[in-house]
Amino acid sequence: MPNITVRFKKGGHDIDVDTYIGTLRSLSVIAKEVNYKNNNRSDIQLNIVAQKEGSFEAVIEFVSTAGPIAVQVAPEILSIINTIIELYKIKKTLRDTGNAQVTNLADNKVQVINNFGTMVVNQPTYNLYSENQTVQDALASTFSKTSKDNSVDSLVLNSSDDRVEVDRSDFEALSRKMTIQAKDMENEVVAATLVVAKPVLDNSGNKWSLFKGTEKIQADIQDEEFLERVFRRECGFKSGDRLMVELLIQKEYSEQYLMYIPKKYSILKVKSHITGDEAIQMDMLG
Repeated sequence: MPNITVRFKKGGHDIDVDTYIGTLRSLSVIAKEVNYKNNNRSDIQLNIVAQKEGSFEAVIEFVSTAGPIAVQVAPEILSIINTIIELYKIKKTLRDTGNAQVTNLADNKVQVINNFGTMVVNQPTYNLYSENQTVQDALASTFSKTSKDNSVDSLVLNSSDDRVEVDRSDFEALSRKMTIQAKDMENEVVAATLVVAKPVLDNSGNKWSLFKGTEKIQADIQDEEFLERVFRRECGFKSGDRLMVELLIQKEYSEQYLMYIPKKYSILKVKSHITGDEAIQMDMLG
């Protein structure tokens, strides 16, 4: 399985329990946030692979706990790992993003310049870094733990594709939390697999009833080509069918809960329609 290695560079042969557990817990939080943000799922598990005696390299194996309907799981996990390392690179180079100058580039990348440095990163990763408070807190917590442990000289994270190393001299600065100013509203477009509960087969404009995971939602469909096929009865629907879609989620910030709460769902594009019978066959093969 794909994995990421966390190495605590130090001279001694022991390590503080809080440093070790706290750093890995922060990594776990970030991994789950990345998976939810990128793949719209909470189906990933991190396992610590047995270590060699005397080693302080924690090899973290990523395991998907998704159902059989999930496809291309390995590339998704590799993407999660690469995103985690890129998040730590952004933290190391840019630290705060308050006065950042962001320029859009080709291939969904951005150039970010601020008082601390400049770098070119993937735009979705930068959005996650600059807009997700949970990720920010977990990144800061990583270095809060290591900064208090004088025996750790540097922290290294590496995968099969990428690597980042942070020296002890940067630990204290990187342990400072960055507070993200919440916007009143936030729009997010995600790839999603929705289960049909109640379709709308006429031109009434009513919203479809669907399941997004275990949550029942109401969504309007803005894919005119798909709707035309439905109205012409070119494709039939029944409860249990799956739709692979691009889903727009409109969220409103709650001061009470300090988080964005979904208020409206819209299906921008229907990429695929899987019947309930086909889904059962996929489950059996899975």
